[in-house]
Formats: sequence, structure tokens, C-alpha cells
Amino acid sequence: GPSPNFEELGLRTLSHPDPTIDKTDPGQLVIEISLLESVKISCKLIKEPDEDCQDKVNTKESGKKVKFSMTFSKPGNYLFALYARKKKEENLFNVYNYLIRYNPPEDTLTRKKKGGLFKK
Repeated sequence: GPSPNFEELGLRTLSHPDPTIDKTDPGQLVIEISLLESVKISCKLIKEPDEDCQDKVNTKESGKKVKFSMTFSKPGNYLFALYARKKKEENLFNVYNYLIRYNPPEDTLTRKKKGGLFKK
């Protein structure tokens, strides 16, 4: 959820106001945040217990909005942490933490491994 710095820096959730996201489909997850132009934002994606998944996140800023698009290769719990600071400041603050529970149906996992939709 949000820290006190989240609102102080003028940040708002646009897509996912709940800090817990249950994801079952294998497609991308996109989290959108609105921010002031004077704020710099970054993120970190970790699969519990401590697997760095930063390469699974794409960040796209446009004006007063930032989109974080991410994909998940393995079921499990992920921590998506947002960090922000005013552009003139040095210190980054952890401003929001999401818990993403990725639990795809069994058949989507086996379908990927077998390489096709249809079984003979």
C-alpha cells in the first residue's frame, strides 16, 4: 500500500488502487500511476523470496502518467515496489508496495510447455 510520501509527492494510482493484485491470466499486467512533472519514479519487481525480476518490467512515462508493464514467467508471489523523489532531491523513497499473486490455471502452464493448444 501507499506510504505517507505517496500523497506528499502528488502520486495517485490510476489502474490498481488495491495494493494486492490477484492475477490468473498469462498476459501482461499494466499498472498506471499519475505523477507531477517534478517527480522522478522508479520500480523494483521481486519474486519471493528474493529473485530479481527487474528485466520483466517495462516503464513508459508520458507527461503526467507512467505505465509499468510486466510479465510473469512463474507462478508465485511478487513484490512490486515503487520509489519516487522530487527531481531536485537525492533521496528515493519507497512510496508504494504491491503484492501480486500470480496463480495461472494449470492448463495454461502445461499448454506452454507442450507447444500447442491442441492435443492429439
